[in-house]
Amino acid sequence: MDTGLCSGDGVVSVNSDTCQDLLSAADMLGIDDVVDICSQFLIESLLPCNCVGIFAFADSHNLVHLRHQARLYLEKNFVAAVEEDEFVYLEPKSLLSILGSEKLHIENESQVLGAAMKWLLADLPKRRKHLLQVLNEIRFNLVSQRQLHSIISTCGDQGVQGLLTKLSQHSHYVMSFSPLSIYLPVEKLNMLTSPRENAKRYIYLLGGFARKKLCYSTDISTMDSVERFDVYSKTWQAYKGMNHPRSSHGIAVLNQRVVVAGGEDAFLITASVESFDPDENIWTPLPSMNFPRYGLGLVSLDGLLYAIGGYVGSEIGATVEKYDPSCGSWVNIDQMPNPRFSMAVVEYEGNSLNPYE
Repeated sequence: MDTGLCSGDGVVSVNSDTCQDLLSAADMLGIDDVVDICSQFLIESLLPCNCVGIFAFADSHNLVHLRHQARLYLEKNFVAAVEEDEFVYLEPKSLLSILGSEKLHIENESQVLGAAMKWLLADLPKRRKHLLQVLNEIRFNLVSQRQLHSIISTCGDQGVQGLLTKLSQHSHYVMSFSPLSIYLPVEKLNMLTSPRENAKRYIYLLGGFARKKLCYSTDISTMDSVERFDVYSKTWQAYKGMNHPRSSHGIAVLNQRVVVAGGEDAFLITASVESFDPDENIWTPLPSMNFPRYGLGLVSLDGLLYAIGGYVGSEIGATVEKYDPSCGSWVNIDQMPNPRFSMAVVEYEGNSLNPYE
């Protein structure tokens, strides 16, 4: 793509070969019209294969609008851009800014870790001093053990392997290994334990009941089906069904797996619990709750599961029980002031809230 640029002596051709040199000269001489035209040319030319280079160029020349647009494109196309050779030439400051972004369009946090490792290993002798600072931007508690071990096994440096192994053993909090963590504000600590804003890519529909209208009656059947909606591609995909059909069950995410608990099937209330690994498309039974429940609240908090209220037998319950994966059992821990069912339960600043009935 070429653009004709009028000047006092005629027309100067702006293309991918001349644009950056022309833009540098125009910026140095303060020719704003030329800066604007060249910047717009580069914005319209953005691709995964060049967005990192354009971002770095704009950053080095303090071209604010071009840098902003290139960064937006890079964040949206992060996974593809990381595969390009120019990614490893980012300056440390620019790399940290990108790795710390809440706006990265990713499927999982391991893709950010992979990008960080690619940059570090491209020139490890010179970049080893940045190791802790770079890894401090990774949300290790959101990287599965399987993915982390895969990255460790492909890393050829024993020192880096040792650090990653320690982080995998303490993956609930990478910052415990970083001297920077003690200086981080609460907002930063909370951010590093939550998925990035644009990483929340999938919506799951699990179970429920289907209503089929027959000639003289309506047939209602409980479902075991699992479907996933991709919010980027706007498509649905079917996955392996649950081991037990259920409706009015609780759903939460624990250790990168979807957990379903309780519910009912054919008017029978269940205490069964199972977890789904989306990467492997496998359902695994977990220990059953102490009480059969439906219409319960289920929430994940600090690596534990809490089952709250719901119909317990024929009555609305107020009991709360906790599941600890390290112990493999449910323990009754408390009661709510008021019995509740079919309420919303969320985690908020280290506490569980169930504000609605």
